[in-house]
Amino acid sequence: MPHSLLCMESGLSQRGVAASQPALSYYAAFVAAQARPWGGPDDPHTGIVNLCIAEDKLSADLLATKLSEQRVLPTTALAYQDMKGTAAMREALARYISRKHAPGVACDPAHLCVSAGAGAVFDNLAFTLASAGDAFLVPAPWYAAFVNDLRVRSSVACVPVHEPDGRLIPSVAALEAARSASEAAGVPVRAVLLTTPGNPHGQIIPAQRLRDIIAWAVPLKLHVIVDEIYASSIYNSDAGPPFVSAFGLDAPPGVTHDELCTRLHIVLGFSKDFSASGLRVGVLWTRNAELHKAWSNLGYFCACSSHTQHALANILDDEAFIDAFMAERQKRLRAAHDAIAACLNAAGVKFAATGAGMFVWLDLRDALPADATADDERRLWKELYDRPDGVLFTPGADCAAPAPGFFRACFAAADPRSLPYVAGRLKEMLLTRT
Repeated sequence: MPHSLLCMESGLSQRGVAASQPALSYYAAFVAAQARPWGGPDDPHTGIVNLCIAEDKLSADLLATKLSEQRVLPTTALAYQDMKGTAAMREALARYISRKHAPGVACDPAHLCVSAGAGAVFDNLAFTLASAGDAFLVPAPWYAAFVNDLRVRSSVACVPVHEPDGRLIPSVAALEAARSASEAAGVPVRAVLLTTPGNPHGQIIPAQRLRDIIAWAVPLKLHVIVDEIYASSIYNSDAGPPFVSAFGLDAPPGVTHDELCTRLHIVLGFSKDFSASGLRVGVLWTRNAELHKAWSNLGYFCACSSHTQHALANILDDEAFIDAFMAERQKRLRAAHDAIAACLNAAGVKFAATGAGMFVWLDLRDALPADATADDERRLWKELYDRPDGVLFTPGADCAAPAPGFFRACFAAADPRSLPYVAGRLKEMLLTRT
């Protein structure tokens, strides 16, 4: 059926039809899996171990306890506030950023915008920095929902950037090749969207590589958006280079301070580093004055509850709690990662080693034919899910993986006691397929 006819019959505009498409192809399985939960230590061989959604359930109890201690709510929290975020929230965020996220970097509260989740931030960035039919370069494998965040309202495409040798850290050469190909195909590129630490692989982009990318992008009039929502999810600092926030970098040669203020933007959030995905709090950190003007209007449509902002501002200013929370959370992340990594190694399952984020990037290509297709990957994903003792992963195809057979597993999303059984179930599946 032609798209225009579909729009007529459905009563939706073309953008409305796009919005009606599922954001993530595996999300229906995630919802259904909740009716088949893992059986627990007493019945460990039944139910689904659900590792497909990027949530940290390991430390949610710590924040929930702290939030429940708050008893006083000012009447101002029930009134309209600045749609870019309350003054108290932005001031507390600025102090937190300068102390923990980007130590030593002076963060001005006026440079922060608070929205209802990081997805709303990416949506508004696509809306303000690009036009329908434009594209952002996104190193792949990527966070699966980026496609939805950029496409639904703004019709901005994600152009995958793969390294020819399969490396997970983006290079200027690969970015330029993707940009040139996109422009030659008539699709203008407006921005580069980076994630560090990465999702789905947890790799940290080294500081010098970030500077190189900025030095390449800014003269081309591209915006550089750096997703740093896993910056406090580094649980093994020996496993990779140190994390450096993009605003903690010296300006590259040939790039002026004014150009950085115009072109460089950072996205933060509470869903990952604070184990609070349900609170829907995302943050844009930018020094672009025109973007802030636009956000003063656009923020109306994605404002974060003043009640939530009040509670989180109080928590951010409790430095002793924040320090203890981050330390304990990193300890729990490392324990969960090490548990699943040990079992995967024992079972002979390949995966990318990391020390940050909440994922292991599985390589199950040995379970597929040599000439595997996306359909072969989907069948393997479904077989793993359909078993009485199933495992639910994010399919690599949703992450623009370089080849069929890769899967993302979020080890923070499940009961840690279930993780050893994941490797056992995978090993059994691999043995039946090889």
